[in-house]
Parts: sequence; structure tokens; C-alpha cells
Amino acid sequence: MERGQQYYLDPIFRDPNVVGHEWHQIKQSLSIVIEQSHMNNTTAAHHQHVTDEYIRQFGYQQTRPILRGDLCMTYGTPQTGPQANCLPIGIALSHDESTLLSCDVHRSAQNVRLFDVETGQLKHTITRNQQMKFHRPSAVMSDARNNILIVERDYIYVTEPDGRLIQTIGHHSIKQLYGIALFHDRYLLTIDSKSTDANTAENSRLLLFDPNNGRLVFEQPIIMNREPEEKLRERYVKHVVGNILPETTSKPRFVAVHNDNIY
Repeated sequence: MERGQQYYLDPIFRDPNVVGHEWHQIKQSLSIVIEQSHMNNTTAAHHQHVTDEYIRQFGYQQTRPILRGDLCMTYGTPQTGPQANCLPIGIALSHDESTLLSCDVHRSAQNVRLFDVETGQLKHTITRNQQMKFHRPSAVMSDARNNILIVERDYIYVTEPDGRLIQTIGHHSIKQLYGIALFHDRYLLTIDSKSTDANTAENSRLLLFDPNNGRLVFEQPIIMNREPEEKLRERYVKHVVGNILPETTSKPRFVAVHNDNIY
């Protein structure tokens, strides 16, 4: 997630009738995507997290003290030398919260590892095969059946917990997929994005797939807010800390959903 950039979605979206599939109307909040680090205003009465107080105290300050903590668990094998052979980038929990899922995009790995949450031990590794061609699997999640959904360059692979392929989801228009989340407890939400040249932002879209049939049921361009930096700072004075990233460095890579809002 990048700091200090705001995006909005063009209000015209693909007619779901084109894909010949029953469409469940998406609420109006889908038309706004704010790529910001929002404040965590957790108000639950039980087990307040230390980060809540930290964010309230230092969230708007440009200089923040280091937030220290105790190491509770190490998953995998720590590197013993300068030449790393793993590069974990996307993590998630299984639906039953018993397994930590970790994507590894290192050129010598290209796999998804499953760790036992309680012990930290490696339970299983999902690797490329004839059916699944991994090219930097960068995001992963688990559904209500504890099936694993893996985002790689051109496809979303749905596998059983042991890695056996169940379904391959894709579309001929996909450029490069990044991130995955569940929307309305039904649709698979992801981003496809690809640069055209070094002087402009990447062309990016939000995509919704129906996992029941693998169809693309919604696509929406993400449009860069090109207002002058001064206006952005004036409008979002409480949220912009430090420098606003130039358009050329905009690279949407992750996506999340909370209360049907997309971040």
C-alpha cells in the first residue's frame, strides 16, 4: 500500500449483463478507493492492541519512535548468510486460523508455504507443476472451506490445503495480477496493473471474479488523482505525512476490504 496517493474509480462500469450472469449490485462505496494508511480506531472493550495507542499518539507526526515488541514466533528458517534464498511477500491465515500462508517470490523458490500457527513448523509447500505455472505468486488467501487461493501473474489458482488444484481462474484481458480479497463474502477481488512507460502511472483495474464459475463479472479502471500537490495537502492535511509520491511511482500492489469499502 502506497502512502499519500488517492485514487478514484470511473463511475462507468461494465454491464454485468454482458457476461450473462446474475449480478448482485455493488453498493456505492465501491466508487471510492483511498490508498491511504487509515487510522485504526478500534473501540473494542477487550484486549486493546498496543498499536492503537501508538497510532493515536504518533499517527500524524512525521517523526515517530520505534515501536518495539517481543518476538513470539519465527516461521521458517532464518537466513544464516548474506545470500538469501527466500523472499516472502504475501501472507494470510487459513479460514480456521490454524495455518499461516506465505508466498515466496524468490527466483529459487516460487512457492507458497503453509506453517502451523501454534508451533511455527512447516506443514506443506505448494510448488509449481504442469497445471500451475508459478511466476512470482504474490498474494494468497483462504476461503470458508479452507481452500487456498493463490494469485500469480496471469491466474488465480484455487487449491485444496494439500496443494491439489481445484480451479484456475483467469481472463484473456489480464495484464498482471496483484493482491486478493473477498468482496460481499462472494466475489474474488484483485487488481491487474501494468506499466506502459517510465513517465506515467501504471494502467490498473479492479477486477471481480465469481469463484462459482470463474467468470469476470466486474472490471473498473483505477484513475489517478492528478490534482496539484498543494490542493491534495490542503484537502487531506490530516492524512498526508511527508512527500506525496509522484505519479510515475504509483504501483498498486495490495488490496483489502472492510465493511464493503475497498482499500
